[in-house]
Amino acid sequence: MNGNLSVGGNPNKRIAIINMRKDDADNGLWGNGNHFDYAQNKQRIGASFCSESNGVVTLNTSGTFKISVSVQIENQTYNNRVVVGTYVSINNNTGNWRNHANSGRFGLTYIRHDDYGFGGSQSYSDYYELDSGQDIRVKTMLGEASDLRNYNDSEPVQNLHLYGRLEIELISTADLVESGV
Repeated sequence: MNGNLSVGGNPNKRIAIINMRKDDADNGLWGNGNHFDYAQNKQRIGASFCSESNGVVTLNTSGTFKISVSVQIENQTYNNRVVVGTYVSINNNTGNWRNHANSGRFGLTYIRHDDYGFGGSQSYSDYYELDSGQDIRVKTMLGEASDLRNYNDSEPVQNLHLYGRLEIELISTADLVESGV
């Protein structure tokens, strides 16, 4: 085949894709704000705008970003009811956990016994105006049995399998988010 290959679309598109390693939380526990701790693999489209170390993504560019998270959950050996929550944490904060004003920044999944109702998925995304030097991580929360939505439980990583994917797209090097529609 002869000729030139032409690719359509935006040649300046910049996306970081981080697939987090199953069963790898920052201290061996899911819940209580522990985060995914290791990137199984990293890919990008376009020029790099961030780095990743121990599950923490640090930006080297300021601007407007679309952050998307996908998590799949399996009950391995916990054998009880649990609500698994995850959220996007900027600079190690907790402000996005169950934030009604920004519901695209967290997810909840109810799972049961490891033989029935044993798995589920969550995905969410939102737009953020962030500065160079800020960091992003995906934190976890657990509400076990009759937790009454306190989400103050934790489980060893081998009891619950969490598979995570974090996708960060640089939309613009300008701040674009405005109130209203």
